[in-house]
Amino acid sequence: MIFADYAELKTAKEQLKNELKTKVTNAFEDISVECYYRVYDIWGHVLDITRPLFQKFTKGHKEEWCNKVSLLFETAFDSVLKVVYETTQHVNVEDLHFFIDDFFDKDELFDEDWFLCSKCFKTTDYYDEAKDTVMCMVCDNSA
Repeated sequence: MIFADYAELKTAKEQLKNELKTKVTNAFEDISVECYYRVYDIWGHVLDITRPLFQKFTKGHKEEWCNKVSLLFETAFDSVLKVVYETTQHVNVEDLHFFIDDFFDKDELFDEDWFLCSKCFKTTDYYDEAKDTVMCMVCDNSA
């Protein structure tokens, strides 16, 4: 099981978001220099790629999801960086944090089978908070 319940999923998501913000904050001076020189592809250059952080979030599971979402995050981040800098001729860390917050607010990106059915042991996205159980829809309906 990746997460025990929605609260654990929410906490892990918040932790990942904060780790990304910290990385951006710590490297902000270098990011600003790259913008000055019109270099916006900072992942793997100024900042480490994000895939390991997403893999940490999923506790080593869902490799394909981690690859896709980390690439989506990095590409979108670079695009936002370019648009903000080219439009305003400066960038600030708050704008980059706002992008990270917005990215993580897109719940559909995190619509995955994060739980393991306690009856058939298949992955599921269904966690019954009222019963405090994890069962897939098939097992829940057969009970």
